[in-house]
Amino acid sequence: MPPMPQDDDWVEWFVELSFNYREAIRRYPNAAIVLVEFLPRDVLTGNYDWCAHILAESNIDPALHVALLDGLEKISFATVLSSLRRATSSASDTAVFPHADADRHPALMRALAANSWSEDQLFEVTIRSFITGLLHAGTDAVVAGAITVAAS
Repeated sequence: MPPMPQDDDWVEWFVELSFNYREAIRRYPNAAIVLVEFLPRDVLTGNYDWCAHILAESNIDPALHVALLDGLEKISFATVLSSLRRATSSASDTAVFPHADADRHPALMRALAANSWSEDQLFEVTIRSFITGLLHAGTDAVVAGAITVAAS
């Protein structure tokens, strides 16, 4: 865990924590797939409590704590899995969308050409955007009945 945030700099603390979480999983790529099935949240409960404490000390609405903590974990974990998948891909490179083709995916290719962010920068902007979006939307982020999930 990073040192306690100073001067209400909790966002930077969570960005650093997300990078640390991602890197811890990256160091053991074979364990990543095991974590998909057996994420040891019971072992990490004290860490989540500390994170909730930091959010509370930063005057973040407690109604947003679980969404922030769970969302940051999901983004960090999914980023690792995506990165590992690309690393083992048969595609010629490890670009964000390695199978994009100029003839079949022209809009995506234009977006890739315009992207100047590295993998780390994309991760950081995703973390920051998630935090900013959730704080902006607040507890109104979920509109009752707006999302329907089809039964499988």
